[in-house]
Amino acid sequence: MLDGASDDASDVTSSSAADGTPGVPFRIRGTRDPETADASSPTWRQEARIAIDHTDDGDEREWLVIESLASEAAKSEDARSE
Repeated sequence: MLDGASDDASDVTSSSAADGTPGVPFRIRGTRDPETADASSPTWRQEARIAIDHTDDGDEREWLVIESLASEAAKSEDARSE
């Protein structure tokens, strides 16, 4: 994962300890699709969504979505209220 000569990145969200506990209880993903920016899954809970690109008119068109494992306690006020 930290090898600068590597051409590919490991998906650390799928790594886990011997007891099955996730190695990383959150993920950050980028999307240009407004549907997936708001999408929830049974495994992941959205903690925050940050617009990182806008159209010339100021409309959001690309986001970073921060999600935590749904099985863990919510980390943000927005996620706690859902």
